[in-house]
Amino acid sequence: QEVGADGGQSAFSAVFPKLKRTLRHRTRPKALRDPRLCTAADMSSSVRDAAAALLALVAGLCTLRAGGQGFETRSLSGKWTLRNDNASLAVPADVPGCVHTALLKQGLIQDPYYRFNDLVYRWIALDNWTYTRTFSLPLEFRQRQKMVLVCEGLDTVASVSINGAAVGNADNMFRRYNFDVSALLQESNVIEVRFVSAVAYAAQRSTAHASYKVPPDCPPPVQKGECHVNFIRKVWKVGDK
Repeated sequence: QEVGADGGQSAFSAVFPKLKRTLRHRTRPKALRDPRLCTAADMSSSVRDAAAALLALVAGLCTLRAGGQGFETRSLSGKWTLRNDNASLAVPADVPGCVHTALLKQGLIQDPYYRFNDLVYRWIALDNWTYTRTFSLPLEFRQRQKMVLVCEGLDTVASVSINGAAVGNADNMFRRYNFDVSALLQESNVIEVRFVSAVAYAAQRSTAHASYKVPPDCPPPVQKGECHVNFIRKVWKVGDK
């Protein structure tokens, strides 16, 4: 409360004026604090005049945008196909979604958060998984000057391909990846996102790193967690590593 019932300053404002000013400054969006960071002139040539199509693949959201005189958006969310490394499992999978939810929906596993199921289903985190789907593009999309595949929130170590051609790789779920796919898109397309086991990847990175020690190697045994988690930029969650 900034103003008391009598119209005077609140106790917080009176006692901690410096802290209040600091909090107000830090919670204000950065672009508003410094208007020089983004201006209309900065965007005019790179955005408004770019006849580009934007293909966005998010770990939980997939959209296709066509740019030019305006943006038209098409969603790639919905039904994908999910398979493990040796193709012994192949199931439909929803995007947004994850491997555990797909297997749970097909009745192949039970609730991974129930009792010790996170340990029973640890094999899921040790396998590699691939999401695949097809999508079509009309001629007006394919005639755009440039098309970019934008991937956000891929969790975590992934390789992306379109129509069998490698597009790019991801190893950080907290950043966005932009891949130019202008020369790859056709009327009918197949996109694949292959995820490598985060557990195995973190162990490999730890073994290859010899400059200095990165603690902790492993959590206490009572936690039954994974080792070398500081070697990979991801969110480690109980039950669905």
